[in-house]
Amino acid sequence: MTDSFYYFMVTNEKDIFGGPHYGTQYDLSAACPVCGSGAVRQPPIYTKKLARSFDLYMTLDYDILFSDKLVAAFRDEEIDTFDDVISCKTKEILPYKVLRSQAELPRFSEKSKGFQREDPCSKCDQDGYFHIPHVPLQLHYRDVNPRLLEYDVLCTSEKFGRGRLREPISDSVFARPLYLVSDRFRRCLDSCKVKGYQVQLVEME
Repeated sequence: MTDSFYYFMVTNEKDIFGGPHYGTQYDLSAACPVCGSGAVRQPPIYTKKLARSFDLYMTLDYDILFSDKLVAAFRDEEIDTFDDVISCKTKEILPYKVLRSQAELPRFSEKSKGFQREDPCSKCDQDGYFHIPHVPLQLHYRDVNPRLLEYDVLCTSEKFGRGRLREPISDSVFARPLYLVSDRFRRCLDSCKVKGYQVQLVEME
């Protein structure tokens, strides 16, 4: 048996952009030249300042942001998988951090369900995954490298949404991976009694 991991979904979405729109940089060395899958976000990220603070929310580009108060609780548990967030206007460091994956998982198995595929990239076949409304996503993996399971935050190699790589990069739209978090991460989140998220157990053989 492996340690438990959970698909981590934030339901508290705010009407602001993250991603490449405001100047966040990406390493494109391994990115698909068509859809951009494989682009690696480089810290910090740039976005607009929120009118009021929230402990946990997601941007329109699926960046997951944690308040500094919440991040402090995780760091007390020696979980530090966060990068700075900068105001695109004032360049000040904002009072929240963005969640960062520590490693990427291999493709999930054919037993996974609760998603559909639509017009995947003809070059890399990594994007084009979509959620099905009101149908829970059930992820299943086989033979995952045990070293990966030592981390607290992983991401899927499958990208949800449809990407397009453009020049300048600020015109690009990246399909996004899903985040999977360890049981230790989940327990810390539960202990903070924060609202606006759901977790779904991931099956691993």
